[in-house]
Amino acid sequence: MDHFQQAKNLFQVQTELIEAKVNMATSNAMDKVLAKIDDLRNEMHKLREEMNKRFLSMENRFSLIENRLIAVETKLGMVHESQRIVKNKFIDYAFQSGWLLLNGFVTYAVIQFHMIVK
Repeated sequence: MDHFQQAKNLFQVQTELIEAKVNMATSNAMDKVLAKIDDLRNEMHKLREEMNKRFLSMENRFSLIENRLIAVETKLGMVHESQRIVKNKFIDYAFQSGWLLLNGFVTYAVIQFHMIVK
């Protein structure tokens, strides 16, 4: 073999070696990228599960608050209704008392007038 042929073979071997190294490097890089993507996918799944748990917890809390608010509104409505009834009864009794006093004064005045006239 002559030197030219040896140089050509050496160049070809070097080229194949470089191609193999590049293929290995890109393959390793791709494997790392795919592993990172898989890790991120797992983290996103865990994060999604955690968020769902928190949303359910918040939903339960809002439900409890809503139930308490309904109870408070109901109680306030009952108190307001009781106050309205007492107020109406008070007004009714005040008018009845006023009429009773007015009738008493009129009766007293009529009796006094009859006593004066006689």
